[in-house]
Amino acid sequence: MTVFIFTLFALILGAVYNYQKKNIPLIGNLIVFFIVSMLLMNGSTILWLNLNFIKVSVSIEKYIAFVISRNIVLPLLSLIWLNLNEIAKTFQRKVIIFIMTLLVSMGIEILQKLLGMLIYNKWNPILSVMLFCVNLIISFYVWKIVKRQERVKGVGSV
Repeated sequence: MTVFIFTLFALILGAVYNYQKKNIPLIGNLIVFFIVSMLLMNGSTILWLNLNFIKVSVSIEKYIAFVISRNIVLPLLSLIWLNLNEIAKTFQRKVIIFIMTLLVSMGIEILQKLLGMLIYNKWNPILSVMLFCVNLIISFYVWKIVKRQERVKGVGSV
């Protein structure tokens, strides 16, 4: 059941990403996706394996759903935010998009907790909000670095 739910989330977010208007070229999106995915993998491994702040379920089905969430759903969500952020004209819209992305991210984490995928040991949901904010900010600055490198090299019209 949990694998189905998070696979469905991944498919829905993939469809939203595929059909949304994008101002960021494909190579920029791919670079940001892979860097954000690596950061989430390393960060979650540190939190649940090394520091024991969060315990991930030992059930194979729940662990696979956790991996889908960590490696596909959350990076896709940050890509959707990044593309919407590039399209938004006013600061107010950018803030609204940022808050909505944070709410969806927190909803995913709450669902993971309710389904028994995550068990908090020394963790607080406010720390999760801060972690998601850092994730979005890192994805924004990774995009800025990629954009600057493409301008310097003259590879694309970014």
